[in-house]
Amino acid sequence: MELYTLVPERARTGEALMQAIPVSEPAVMVLAGGDEPLLALFRPYSLRRDVLLLPPHAVQRDLNHWQVNYVIVGGGAEEPYPELCSYVEQSGDYELVINHDYTSKLAIGADTWKLFRRKVLLPVSAYRPD
Repeated sequence: MELYTLVPERARTGEALMQAIPVSEPAVMVLAGGDEPLLALFRPYSLRRDVLLLPPHAVQRDLNHWQVNYVIVGGGAEEPYPELCSYVEQSGDYELVINHDYTSKLAIGADTWKLFRRKVLLPVSAYRPD
């Protein structure tokens, strides 16, 4: 009998990206497709870091409102967030920190998830939880 090892990977989607964010950061914005497994983004729970999710078709103004330094662009994000994905990846305001392939949907295969950092970091106090 051969063990099937891809299913446990689903539970770790985003884990390596979250580990690359400094512990002092109070929030991270996540742009991902609607049915991606996101549990690992909330760990470790003890950090009390906010994981922010915007509604589909959000725009740059919506992202800027939250004043976060880190943005994760996850699997399938281009469809619900075309403008924001383009802005984060091409504007020059953000830089790529790390990317990682995750197999969160077995029928599709691996997706590349990316962590971006604002080039000019805002002070932690700039974050505006509503």
